[in-house]
Amino acid sequence: MVRIVVGNLPRYGVTTVATNLLSAVECKNVTSDGAGVRKLHDGDGLYLWIYRDGRKYWRMRYWQAAKEKSLSIGVYPKVTLSDARKKREELRKQLQADLAPSAERKAANLRKKLSAENSFETVALE
Repeated sequence: MVRIVVGNLPRYGVTTVATNLLSAVECKNVTSDGAGVRKLHDGDGLYLWIYRDGRKYWRMRYWQAAKEKSLSIGVYPKVTLSDARKKREELRKQLQADLAPSAERKAANLRKKLSAENSFETVALE
């Protein structure tokens, strides 16, 4: 299924963005074709990066404060196409709420680290 989104961007006018361009079979069988990195897009900023040695990574491109940024979503096949699309939608919601996805990820990792440091075992060993 291909979804066409028409959005009104203030600086660039009207744009049309196709989504869900990749299939699970394509993701599984794709190679880099001799290039160092091959990038296949699925729409709305979601890309599958394929390296020459066969590694495959999901990445999300987005723009914030007039700067292009990129965020890693995960490694294929551990993160499937449908999982990557769900994560893309979550990141899009954060962007619409004017939150920085990379800053949110860093804050979540910091919270995990602090909660692990404040465990009962850590306090008991002091």
